[in-house]
Amino acid sequence: WYQRRVRGQCFQIARDSPQVNLKVIPVDPVMFSFWLISAMPFASQQRVEMLQEDSVVIRLVNQLRHLEDLGRHFYCCISCGWEIIKSSNLISMSTDSPFFVNPNGNVFETVTAYSVSNTLTSAIEPTEKDSWFPGYAWTFIQCWCCMSHLGWKFIAVSPTTSPSVFYGVRRAAKILQELQVETFGSMEKKEKVE
Repeated sequence: WYQRRVRGQCFQIARDSPQVNLKVIPVDPVMFSFWLISAMPFASQQRVEMLQEDSVVIRLVNQLRHLEDLGRHFYCCISCGWEIIKSSNLISMSTDSPFFVNPNGNVFETVTAYSVSNTLTSAIEPTEKDSWFPGYAWTFIQCWCCMSHLGWKFIAVSPTTSPSVFYGVRRAAKILQELQVETFGSMEKKEKVE
């Protein structure tokens, strides 16, 4: 039952995500639970906790809980509070680590998304030089409201590469917001610094 429910939730998220190949989803519950860890946009700490869980049923229940939470969260610019990413738009583009190092030695922890809002793309021509993602050129993105550096836009060099565009947002440039629905139907933002 849990696997079917998690699989259904996964399909809902994956059908809008060009990065997930629905044809390679494992049938075996154990393999499916490990596939979810690598394919879905879980935070690093969540991945560690899931990998440490011995029970496949408990692991799937935890994954379902995290997947259901995706629709209730969004990320905002830490400088001005403008919404930049809905959690449901997050994708996992790196199987290794969310940490990347530029040529100057600066370390960036990033989340990747196939869609962002309220951002401006730099007028600088995208470049493949020093790209963290082979086959993608990059350029900077800034907050539309306060002009803070949020991260990078990655554009596929080849038309056959999927996704054709995605975004890497610096973890230090954003805060997590959770939509809280009050009993009278009003919406209130609950802030959590990540």
